[in-house]
Amino acid sequence: MNKPSPAEVIGTTITVLVTCGLAVTLSGHDVSILALISVILTMLAAGLQFTFKVANAAATEVYRCQTHGCLVEIRAPRGTAPQRLAAFQDLATDHTQHGPAAA
Repeated sequence: MNKPSPAEVIGTTITVLVTCGLAVTLSGHDVSILALISVILTMLAAGLQFTFKVANAAATEVYRCQTHGCLVEIRAPRGTAPQRLAAFQDLATDHTQHGPAAA
């Protein structure tokens, strides 16, 4: 298992703290245990999903074709060898390599 990134640690901590705070507040307002569990699970699921999406975006290089209407984009994890990143960037930004003319 990989070591969690700082974004994952911070996001998870914030998610847990906000969820706990909301759970304590709701429990003080005579909310049923079933509703409380539902809110806790929903908050944790949404918060952790958001956290991991942000962490993944922070750990990824994205190269897009600049040609209008072309939807090609290449994602590579940060830490990929510079030569490989350069090849990905060339492929994504040179429309002749992946556009209709390439076929």
